[in-house]
Amino acid sequence: MDGCERLKSNPFPDGKHVKKLKGYEELYRLPVGDLRVVFQRSGSRIEVIDVLSKPDFQKAY
Repeated sequence: MDGCERLKSNPFPDGKHVKKLKGYEELYRLPVGDLRVVFQRSGSRIEVIDVLSKPDFQKAY
């Protein structure tokens, strides 16, 4: 199952793949292959903030 589909089916995963971003209260990241999906949770709703390559993610966050 692809990472975004996993998020869609379970917006509160076990933390195995989803990690909270340090220094940001409400942002999380999900690795999907060579990409990083940055998102925030609001209740059971997921809002995708950004989709970046791993090097761009490391520069930005």
